[in-house]
Amino acid sequence: MNDLFEYSARQATRMSRPLAERMRPTHLADYMGQLDAVGEGRLVRRAIEQDKVFSMILWGPPGCGKTTLAKLMAAETSAHFLHFSAVLSGVKEIRSVIKIAEERQSLYRQHTVVEIADIGRLVALEAGEHVFQQGDFGRHIHIIVKGHVTLERTTDLGKRAGSVVIDMLGKGRFLGCWSTLLGEPHILMSSAYCQKPTEIVSIEGVELREMMLSNTVLGMQVMERLCFLLRDRIQAAYGAMEKI
Repeated sequence: MNDLFEYSARQATRMSRPLAERMRPTHLADYMGQLDAVGEGRLVRRAIEQDKVFSMILWGPPGCGKTTLAKLMAAETSAHFLHFSAVLSGVKEIRSVIKIAEERQSLYRQHTVVEIADIGRLVALEAGEHVFQQGDFGRHIHIIVKGHVTLERTTDLGKRAGSVVIDMLGKGRFLGCWSTLLGEPHILMSSAYCQKPTEIVSIEGVELREMMLSNTVLGMQVMERLCFLLRDRIQAAYGAMEKI
């Protein structure tokens, strides 16, 4: 009898959920779309099937399947699922969630899939618009999703004064305030403007720092990539200064 009542209670709870929640696929085979990521033989699908899910950034408009995919990653790998919003939460909440995940791994040997919603903001810019300007206070790292961005620096060294192009960046390139990853925002030393309609993902540096600290593998991969990017950026800056 208790089982009957419990079943009825579960059914009532299920039916009280929003329609979109009830219609979410519960198996990876039922997931529609995003074949570049989860199609047969693709990287994310292989990671799920081999129980080797890694840290990743999912971006796109509401309803495209980001949360559904995160839940499926947890379900298919028998992991615990946690969700929270980076907009509504602060560093304290991020650390609390990470601690819960670590304790679950230690006590139950169970991995945790943590979905941090809204960690990045997709911004659409028109040709000529600035991503940021020299002298702005920087707190973000920007990733170019589509389009091209020009980095330019204005200097005034007496006889050597003017504006020079430091670099021209395309899809997949990073720009912004790197020192935010050290918890030290600073005044930006160059301007970045779009050559044509461009889309970028902007991420708060402090939030990316927390992700890197919580996942050392991810942190080392990001730092390795940043080292190469900064090397190229410094070389480009020195070359640009010689033109003045």
